[in-house]
Amino acid sequence: MSKRMKILAVCGMGVGTSMLLKMQIDKVIKTLGITADVELADISTARGLAVSADLIITSSELAERIGDVKAPIVSVSNFMDLEGITKGVRTALNLSE
Repeated sequence: MSKRMKILAVCGMGVGTSMLLKMQIDKVIKTLGITADVELADISTARGLAVSADLIITSSELAERIGDVKAPIVSVSNFMDLEGITKGVRTALNLSE
């Protein structure tokens, strides 16, 4: 992918958990060779920021609360599961293994 993507890491409050998720996403995109900016957001501002996002990654519980947005949403049940996050990103972006 040559275009710089915008990835949104969403958690309930937009502070601690999203920072942990951002660090995991940074590892995943580096491994996959994706050039992206990862932004943090809480659930209340995620919908507005999602307008310009290429991908949204959040917990399974919050995914449905983001609503109808154009960007694919990757639901993660365990923010420490790099393999699960990688699989979700690959699937959402149609990347082969």
